[in-house]
Amino acid sequence: MRKLHHVVLLASSLALLGCSHSNSPGDRVQASSGGIGSVFGSSTDPVADAQNLQGAWKLTGATYDGRPMHNDVRWVVDGDHYTIHLGQSEETWQFKLDSGSGHNQISAKHHDNPLASQGYTGGTLTGIYELSGDKFRVCFDMTGRQFPKSFSAQQGSRQIIYEFARERD
Repeated sequence: MRKLHHVVLLASSLALLGCSHSNSPGDRVQASSGGIGSVFGSSTDPVADAQNLQGAWKLTGATYDGRPMHNDVRWVVDGDHYTIHLGQSEETWQFKLDSGSGHNQISAKHHDNPLASQGYTGGTLTGIYELSGDKFRVCFDMTGRQFPKSFSAQQGSRQIIYEFARERD
């Protein structure tokens, strides 16, 4: 259970501290086309998806860097923000949905990164998402450098996949 908490903290740490630095483009991790899930097909309407995401979502599964994770996590989406609830802690992120290159894309911003021009990552995560009724799935590149090409969180990918179900009142 504590493993997912560490992953959430890792994502927060990357965003808050901007602690990942790359000296060359070759240091960047490329998303794999294999692994969990499938490659995306056609895009949906990001405006409609943002409206359909409103409300509370309960984590049903997660995989980070090839390892399955489990914990009692909720995302509550309100407008263009979502709040991550994990135990007594919570953290709020701003998000933007878009469609590009045939993928449903999400950018999640915690804060501005003043060192971004120097090659440091953090502050923003890039991802792809899939929303189908009461099911929501998102795959983030934890470095924030690129949008994943598929739902893959293989070992060494530095990607995480979250799967959620809508909470009902």
